[in-house]
Order: sequence, then C-alpha cells, then structure tokens
Amino acid sequence: MEVSVWLGRKFVGRRLRRLEDYRLLTGRGQYVDDIRLPGALYAHFVRSEYPHALIKSIDVSGALRAKGVKAVYTWNEVSRMLKPMTFDVPSSPMHPLAKGRARYYGEPLAVVLAEDPYEAADAAELVSVDYEPLEPVVDPLEAMKPDSPRVHEDLDSNIALDRTYSCGDVDKAFREASIVLEDELANGRVYA
Repeated sequence: MEVSVWLGRKFVGRRLRRLEDYRLLTGRGQYVDDIRLPGALYAHFVRSEYPHALIKSIDVSGALRAKGVKAVYTWNEVSRMLKPMTFDVPSSPMHPLAKGRARYYGEPLAVVLAEDPYEAADAAELVSVDYEPLEPVVDPLEAMKPDSPRVHEDLDSNIALDRTYSCGDVDKAFREASIVLEDELANGRVYA
C-alpha cells in the first residue's frame, strides 16, 4: 500500500485524541525556555536599524556596566573565535555579526550575554551604534540591474548565481499546450 494512502486512512477524517493537551493546558508543559542550567547565560542581539548602512562605531561600554552582564561581543571579538561561513557560489564570507556594514534590517551587530534574559535585553538598549545610512535596494529585479547599489561591495553584481536548467523539449511543450498562462507573482518575506 502506498504510504500516502495508509496515512490518509489512519489520520485524515478521523477524530484523534491529543495526548499533549492536558499537560499544556494545566501549565505542566515544559518548553526550551523553561530549562534552567547552572551557569547558563542569556543572549540578546543588538540588530541593525537600517536596511543598508556603514557601521562607523559600536559603543558597548554602557552595556558592559549593566547589572548581570557578563560579556558583550561585536564582530571584532567574535572574529577571533569563529571563522566566517563561505559558500559554493560567488559571495562574500558570511559573518555571525555584521562586519563594518549592515546589509539588511535586523542584521545582528552585537550580542549581550547576561545572567537573566531581561537584564540582557535591557543592557542591549545601552549599546550605541553610529551608522552612515546607505541606499538600500528592496526589489530583487532592481537589485539585478548593473547600476544598483551592491549588497557586497567587493562583488561585481548582486547576482550570486545564474544558471539555467532544462529537461525535455520546453519549447515544444509550450507550443502544444492548450493554455499557457504567464504572470508575475510577489510573495511576502518568508522562510521555512
């Protein structure tokens, strides 16, 4: 029997008893945030307020003096501990914290580590970032134009990869199709 048919008979159209509801509804459920480990610290990220900007300076001195704060890291500190990620397509290395330039709104610039999540969040508000805003490009079709501002200034364009894949006789399939629809669709920002 095909798996989808078996799953359909077992679950679709049937009342299923939910086993987790009682403990969750009575406050006895446990989530990752409920786990307390001795010596664990909480992280709160300071994120870019601009979609594209030079980061002229980051002052973490106020956050370092805040209650419960154990450390504050920017790219300068993290770069000594972690190597940037690289990819098989032409791109600049991806750093865990922005290096000199914010390339999207909300990009992490610094991380505050504290004994309590609320102390970390409060201290993150004490981090001061001096920005020089740059022109952002928010439309992918505009970003592909040769004169568009570069997301990664060391690359020739904003196109990371351009490949064409085909299978069968595509032109023939279109010629023989009863109906051919063409449209341009726009999706909101999503991730899996």
